Amino acid sequence: MKWLLPIGLALVASLAFVACGGGGGKDDSADKAAIETLIKDLGTALEQKDPAALLSVFVSTCPYLEQTVNAGVASIQSLDVKVTLEGVDVRNLANDKAEALAKGTISVNGQESRLEGDNDYIAVAKENGDWKISDCTFLGGA
Repeated sequence: MKWLLPIGLALVASLAFVACGGGGGKDDSADKAAIETLIKDLGTALEQKDPAALLSVFVSTCPYLEQTVNAGVASIQSLDVKVTLEGVDVRNLANDKAEALAKGTISVNGQESRLEGDNDYIAVAKENGDWKISDCTFLGGA
């Protein structure tokens, strides 16, 4: 699914690009729970239009992310954003990396859309022991 939206709406739409799944022979339940919390935190940050909270869910190595987030948040300030997360599917969990897919809905000014699509997976990785979104292009940044 391609999102041809301005950065502000891309911020809102970006929650649609989240998923993770399956691991190896070890118990991955703690990592899966942490990834689900990461995705919930992303949804909360979008609803609250909180740039600092949005930045906190990404790895620190993303260039230009601060400018992208600040511009995006500024452009959605007047929008009513609601995220309803029904679950997070985790796949390819190995070596402190995975993919995540948010399942649920997002409503922008009363127009509701499903979060998940066929190719809406986003890369996540551990950074200093915490799960973060590692796809720096997720919000349209470099």
